[in-house]
Amino acid sequence: MSSSRPSLLFIARSFPPVANIATIRMASIARHLARCGWKITVLAPHPDLLRDSSNREAAVEFCRQEGIQLIPTGYDWRSLVPGLLRQRPGLPGIFGGIARRVARWLDIDDGAGWIRPILNATKHLPAGSIDLVLASGSPFASFEAARRLARRLRCPFVLDYRDPWTLRDFRTVPVRPWTVRKERRVCQEAAAILHVSPMLVPIHVSAFGGAERNHALTNGFDPEMLDPVPAREFEHPAIVYAGRFYPPHRVIQPVLEAVRMLHEEPGGQWTDLRFHYYGVDSGQVRQAAAACGAEGLLVDHGKVPQAESFAASKGAAVNVVVTSVLKSVDQGILGNLPGKLFEVIGLGSPVLLVSPDGSQARRILEQTGSGIGVSGETPVRIVEALKQLLDRPAGRGPGANAYSWPQLGRQLDTLLRSLLPAGVGR
Repeated sequence: MSSSRPSLLFIARSFPPVANIATIRMASIARHLARCGWKITVLAPHPDLLRDSSNREAAVEFCRQEGIQLIPTGYDWRSLVPGLLRQRPGLPGIFGGIARRVARWLDIDDGAGWIRPILNATKHLPAGSIDLVLASGSPFASFEAARRLARRLRCPFVLDYRDPWTLRDFRTVPVRPWTVRKERRVCQEAAAILHVSPMLVPIHVSAFGGAERNHALTNGFDPEMLDPVPAREFEHPAIVYAGRFYPPHRVIQPVLEAVRMLHEEPGGQWTDLRFHYYGVDSGQVRQAAAACGAEGLLVDHGKVPQAESFAASKGAAVNVVVTSVLKSVDQGILGNLPGKLFEVIGLGSPVLLVSPDGSQARRILEQTGSGIGVSGETPVRIVEALKQLLDRPAGRGPGANAYSWPQLGRQLDTLLRSLLPAGVGR
C-alpha cells in the first residue's frame, strides 16, 4: 500500500471491551501507533461472543476517537476459552471440560479455533492493501494466522510475545515436538519479534536464532487511562495485591507473614494495618493467611471490575507485586515482567516488589524510583521494606515516564517503520 500513512493489521484477542491486563498492552499499542500516523485495523472476536460484553459501547467509542477500524471475527472451539467467550448453547459443560483436557494434553493452543475465522474475516482485503501484520500472543495460534495472512497480503509480519510459548516456565504439560516446530517456523519467517523483557530476548534467540530480528518492548502504563482514576479512601493503611498467583513462584505467604509480624510489633503503631486482595485466587490467599496466622488481617474482595481494582491500587499505602519468592530461579523467571508492575508504577502508590536478586523487575523498579525490591525467602526483609514504604508519600516515580505508553509507542513506531519497503511510511 503506497501511502505516506502505513497500514497495520493487528491481531489482538484481548481488546476492548475485554478488561484484562493483556488488553492494556493491545489497546495502548493500537492507540499510540495510530497517533504516530499508522492506519490501524484490529481483528478481535465479535463482542457478542464475549462472556462479558457489557462495556461494548466504550470499545466502539475508543476506536472512533482513535481512528481505529475494528473487524470483528468469529471464533471456533470456544470451549477452549471458557473464561473469555460464551459457550455454544446446548453443549453440556462436561464436553467442554473434556475438550480442554485433551487440548492441554496434545498441546493444542486455545486459539486454534480462531485461525479460520480470522482468515475468513479478511477475505475482502486484496494483496497490497496492508503494509504490515502484527499478532500478539497468547494465543499463539494468532502467530500462524499472521503468517498466512502476510503471505496472502504480500507483506511482512511481526510477532509480539506477551509470554514465552514453548519456553514458558509455568507450563503444566510437556512441550510437544510439533509445537516447537510450529514456533520455529513462524519465528524464521517473521520480520521482527517483540518480547516484554530484555532478559527474554537472548533465551529466545538461543533456541530459535535471528538475533537481529528480536527486540524488547516492555509493558507500560498509559497516563490517559490511569490519571483520571479516583483513589479509594481506606480507613486504615492498606497493603494491596491485585492479580493472580502461580505456585511455587508467585505466592503471597511471605508477604502475609511480614504483614502479621509488622502488625504484632511492640508499640502498636501498625495494629490497624490490613492486607487487601483483589482477584480470582481467593482460595489461595485465604489458605496462605491461615497458614501464617494472618486471617484477621486479610480483606478478600475477590474478583472485581477493573475500575475498582485500579482505584484500590491508587489508594493503597503499598502495592505488592510478586514475580517469584524463590531464591534460585532460571533466567526466564529473572526476566519475568508482570504487566501489573507497570500498572502500579503508573498509579503512583509505593511498590513492594518481591523478586529474586538480579531480576529485570528489580532493575525497572530502581530505574523508575517507584518502590523497593526484596527477595521472598526472609519475611524480616519484607517487614523492613514495608516500614520504609509506609512512610513514603504517594506519587509517580521520577523515572516512570520511560515506561509510559506514549514513549513506548514512539519506540515501536520507529522499529515498525524500519521494516517497511522504501517509500512506504518512511
